[in-house]
Amino acid sequence: MNQNQMIHQVTTLSVFAGIALFTACASNNGTSVGSAGNANLGGAAGTGGAVSTGGTAAISMEGSATEGTDSANDSGTDPNCVSNDALFCAANLLGFPFVRVAIKSSDYCSYLGTTCSGVIAPAGETSVYMSQPKAGTLCLTGTVSQDGYALLALEVAEKTLDRKKILQPFDAFKRGITQLTLTIDSPPAQGVDLALNMVQKLECPASSLDCFYPPNFDFKTITAPGTVTAALANFKTGDSSQVLDTSVLHSFVLQVNGAGDYNFCVHDFKFLDANNNVVSP
Repeated sequence: MNQNQMIHQVTTLSVFAGIALFTACASNNGTSVGSAGNANLGGAAGTGGAVSTGGTAAISMEGSATEGTDSANDSGTDPNCVSNDALFCAANLLGFPFVRVAIKSSDYCSYLGTTCSGVIAPAGETSVYMSQPKAGTLCLTGTVSQDGYALLALEVAEKTLDRKKILQPFDAFKRGITQLTLTIDSPPAQGVDLALNMVQKLECPASSLDCFYPPNFDFKTITAPGTVTAALANFKTGDSSQVLDTSVLHSFVLQVNGAGDYNFCVHDFKFLDANNNVVSP
């Protein structure tokens, strides 16, 4: 990674800590939807699934979630969030509307049961470096090992700092959001998978992963540079029983699967309504 290009690097607890430890949450304050899926947070696009057209949550929203979308929630800022090389807070993410944190992760550092902050992967393991060469642009660089993965997650749900409780899922439906658009530069030969996750339960004390995974809702594998516009209705899983509820979104994921080097950037990240108008906080 070119250190001179980074304008901000920094730390807090990563949402993907203990990604390999797929134990069930000790507290069942929400209903877990489905149990299938890969250990990765991305993958090839599925062909099943459906998307909600109303604001009815697909999970039991008991407990901590609040209603409404005031300007403070929309800003995504958290004065207690501290950025570092594994996690960029909303205050440092100008140009990524509604995104509360940007997180890097990989099969190697998640397997260690730690955050990916400060982790230097040895030869043969997946390496992942996140940088912000300028406002509105995030880049991911490294090498994926055989059967490994590396990802950039853009979280839109509001969470506690320990990543174990969802305070407010992201309600795209209420905001009139029906599409996502972004531009990717230099995707690797193996492509970049674009996916999203929705909130599955509000509390997940065993692992923050349990709050939103499985399943992934996949859009497509991006292999050519350029702008991609993805209707939320076109994010699917391979299981037709899994229904995407756009009122309880958790995050959008850009993931590299398959061995090889990668060095791509994402910018011009925007949400659109059904008439292609930009929806801003």
